[in-house]
Amino acid sequence: MKFLRRYLDGGKSWTVYDRGLQGAADITALAVDPVHPKNVYAGSLNSLFKSTDAGRTWQAIRRGLPRLFTINAVAIDPERPATVYVGTYRGESGPGAFRSSNGGRSWLPIGGGLPTKSDVSAIVFDPQHTRLLYAGTSEGVFRSSDGGKHWTGLNVGLTASPVAALAIAAQRPTMVYAGTHSFEAGGVFKSANGGRSWQPSSKGLEDLRVNALAVSPDGRLLYVGTDDGFYRATAGG
Repeated sequence: MKFLRRYLDGGKSWTVYDRGLQGAADITALAVDPVHPKNVYAGSLNSLFKSTDAGRTWQAIRRGLPRLFTINAVAIDPERPATVYVGTYRGESGPGAFRSSNGGRSWLPIGGGLPTKSDVSAIVFDPQHTRLLYAGTSEGVFRSSDGGKHWTGLNVGLTASPVAALAIAAQRPTMVYAGTHSFEAGGVFKSANGGRSWQPSSKGLEDLRVNALAVSPDGRLLYVGTDDGFYRATAGG
């Protein structure tokens, strides 16, 4: 699909909103500003866009981003919404993550321990400590405790990669889930200590490639999107 749809009736019907998205390849990532909800970011196979009117119109925001890249993830700082992170598919051609401190007007590559030639497929914030964030990469999970300036690999017990999805339990932010994209030993891994160690949590998934993860607001359920469909499990189990 080369366009976005929006609904106003709880999802019963949808309307195309693609003004300014001409030339965009498939939309691959979305994020809504939690403070100014009319600001929406959309990543695609070949660009990054921003809307300031709830998706009615879009503008490309590529200053500082490489020409050939795919946006895998967009994450907005919940307390500082002008700070935005994007994870990209870059292969061996350069940095995999970028940060903007001005609402997307310009971008700088992220270093400080994050692999410079690794794809970044997921970026999530600790909901209670927003200077703490996690990145899922083709080399595993990395964590930053200073707003993305410095990163540390956290892969003890994480026996599969790449990590394609991450989710955090809002009521218990030290509980982190990682979805992997490996055909040989994929599935879901969980950490009860903020990523310092991991253990498999894939019973019933049969080593499927995991594309998306979400934890229910009450923290009781974990939802998993895979190549073979949708799954649900008790979070923490």
